Amino acid sequence: MIAAGRAVAVPARVTRAEDWTVGADRDLPIDNSQEWDGQEARDSIFRWAGFDDDDPDPARARRGFLIYDANEPELRGSYKLPFAHVRSGELKASPPGLRAAASRLPQTDAPQDVLDRARAMLDHYFERMEEEAVKSRRPDFVIKQAELTVTEDRSGRFIASTNREDRYGDIIEQSWDLDDFWRNPVFLWGHQSWQTPIGSVREFAANAQMTETHARVEFLPEGVDSFVDKLFRLVKLKALRAVSVGFIPIEIEDRLDADQHWIGYRFMRSQLMELSLVTVPANPDAVQLARSIDPHPAFLRRVFSEYRPSEPVASAPKFERRNQATETLARLKAGRSPA
Repeated sequence: MIAAGRAVAVPARVTRAEDWTVGADRDLPIDNSQEWDGQEARDSIFRWAGFDDDDPDPARARRGFLIYDANEPELRGSYKLPFAHVRSGELKASPPGLRAAASRLPQTDAPQDVLDRARAMLDHYFERMEEEAVKSRRPDFVIKQAELTVTEDRSGRFIASTNREDRYGDIIEQSWDLDDFWRNPVFLWGHQSWQTPIGSVREFAANAQMTETHARVEFLPEGVDSFVDKLFRLVKLKALRAVSVGFIPIEIEDRLDADQHWIGYRFMRSQLMELSLVTVPANPDAVQLARSIDPHPAFLRRVFSEYRPSEPVASAPKFERRNQATETLARLKAGRSPA
């Protein structure tokens, strides 16, 4: 500004770390179109929240960003890490937007407690995505979970999978294609392939009877990554115990009951994609060695791959549930770009 014939600099506002907080809405509907443009997403949220007019609504704007500056909520620069965008007048969380926010979160300048809450928000949405994938019932990408314990040398053994019928009527034969997996046998946290691995998979093999698959993992050495050290301590304390196996089925057949009703899938051969430490145990037979686990574990699956039916699905009544599942997934996937 100009005052008394001289230029006077207006000091820029200094954002204090303690002003940043999490304001994201944890209950937004999920947009399955897989379309994402970060700048367009920001602009769409600000337009929707009235920032293009004279009466901006910060309570609306913060719903689509992981964190914001609560001291100056009327400024566009007070919002970081968009994970949602506005579609047909409705604010929706975007899977690629969530992944983009997750990849940038570790480099974001904010207090650690704020980053932890933001990470918890992301985990909440990823769990919702997994739950919706369960409902779709198409096993293009499957996640099964087991329980893990570790030793002082930072390694752990577990039963990753068995061929027992699970809660959803599926059976996994322990026939694994591991060629691609052994080229990069990383051990991940929460299936977050965009993040630094937390360790390596050292063993993954079915037993002689081909009834169950055993695995061994090793965490990164102590001091390499403080977050991995924290995870290792939580596993030792039994606060975290679940290990998840993600795979793509290679050969599948339908399972029918005595009345010829479809009851699930039989995975006859599968390609292992990754192993992860997660928060929820799942398979009733997936136990830590020499100990049984919670008899009421949860089961999650996630669908990542593009699916298009190659031929019409039979319309007989016995396939009604299957038809509904495949039609629902095809509709959800309709907007996804080719891989």
